[in-house]
Amino acid sequence: MLAALSPAIRSYVVTAMMTTFESLFPSYLDAHSWLLQTPGLARLGEWPELTGLSEAGQFLVQYGLEDPLFPADGMRDANRMLDDLHATGRYKGSFWPGGHEFTVPMQAEAFAFLRESLTPAALPTPERFPQ
Repeated sequence: MLAALSPAIRSYVVTAMMTTFESLFPSYLDAHSWLLQTPGLARLGEWPELTGLSEAGQFLVQYGLEDPLFPADGMRDANRMLDDLHATGRYKGSFWPGGHEFTVPMQAEAFAFLRESLTPAALPTPERFPQ
């Protein structure tokens, strides 16, 4: 949500929190806080579509295949939507065994992704103008 609202976010990682709104109804809705149930939010689009509001250059979504809070079908649908929405390579998705967690290997992937995506590109050499 912060990346969608702030142009200052240049890269980000979403861990164990990406699915489609439809996949949450009705069985998974009670497991979530107000964040996933914000009134009117779904009118702006599906969760994956909200990533299109961000000006960030790249982002990573980590999915937990046995996450009890998100159905696997919803995660796979979100991944397909994100692949289609961000065909330019802005999006990377990774599927992990396990539940609603941020394991040490997931942390290593996230930190490496952020380190790479936030490394400043070499600055162009300024043109020299005759004086």
